[in-house]
Amino acid sequence: MHEELSYEENLKSLEDCLERLQREDISLEESFKSYQEALAYYKKCMKTLNDLEGRLEEYKEESQTFEKLEIGEES
Repeated sequence: MHEELSYEENLKSLEDCLERLQREDISLEESFKSYQEALAYYKKCMKTLNDLEGRLEEYKEESQTFEKLEIGEES
């Protein structure tokens, strides 16, 4: 359902759900539905962030290895 959305779109949808939950005129059923949607968007956002964090760590490790190789060649 939310798979095709970008991180920014998921975040905006999450914010929209949270705004709906803050309304005073929201019914219990609407609250529950908005909560479920918010949770799904939150999970998608966190997955994207965790995936990017993992890729960043890989890049960092590769960069450090490359720097060690360059320094080793200069000696």
